[in-house]
Amino acid sequence: MGSKELMLIGKKEALSIVPAIITRNDSCYYLSDDYFCFLRLNKNLPHNCEILNLAGIFQEALRNLRQPFLNLFAELSEKYDSLAWWGTHLASRSSAPIPLLRNIIYLYAANKILDGANSKRVIFIGESPALLDSIAKHALERGYHVVHRGREAKIIHNGKLCLAYGIRIIDFIWRNLKNRRAALSILKPMSNTPVSSTFCRKVYSAIEPSTRVQLNSSDPLKVCDSLPLPLLVCTISTPISSADNPPRSSNTFPV
Repeated sequence: MGSKELMLIGKKEALSIVPAIITRNDSCYYLSDDYFCFLRLNKNLPHNCEILNLAGIFQEALRNLRQPFLNLFAELSEKYDSLAWWGTHLASRSSAPIPLLRNIIYLYAANKILDGANSKRVIFIGESPALLDSIAKHALERGYHVVHRGREAKIIHNGKLCLAYGIRIIDFIWRNLKNRRAALSILKPMSNTPVSSTFCRKVYSAIEPSTRVQLNSSDPLKVCDSLPLPLLVCTISTPISSADNPPRSSNTFPV
């Protein structure tokens, strides 16, 4: 087992590397859902060489991992039950926005392939560096000699990621500033002028007695300040009929 070799190649570099190194004795597997790239790779291979996808292995792994995967996320949802958790793609357990489930299946299938490999060299082509690192760790435990081909140094890879995220953050802030500037050029900001006591008395007179009890205040100024903006606007926009709301005595409002 110690004489076996595992070669890990990134999907982006595979088109230029794999056709030059693959032989008919190699077992080569493609760990990605980009099937256009898969077809291009097989088209450029030497005679009698072939890159395999997981085919039936993927479906078998999915059946075996489905229930443990659901149980794991049920425990996580119970442990981190919050709006922050339920607002993430991770909580949805959907394989469309995030490749977590797909990569777990790839890792499971890769371990089975390593355990049953008969050829001296196994090649895995993948697009996730984290997945390839996990496969390398398991292969080393099984006595394989692991080789990475066409992979840039981690410091360069992490630097590119930081640069990409930094550009996205700057673009997000710039767009928000532009939108705010455009909004302020059309709409006038709300005035900070205090609301008059006469206005507050009119609002107070339009509020149902039960609501006043809930607001726990008989002071019109405090009631006006405590009302949420939508309710305040609704109260102001509702015409007050003199028949429905007869004039109140002067001692209704405390001095």
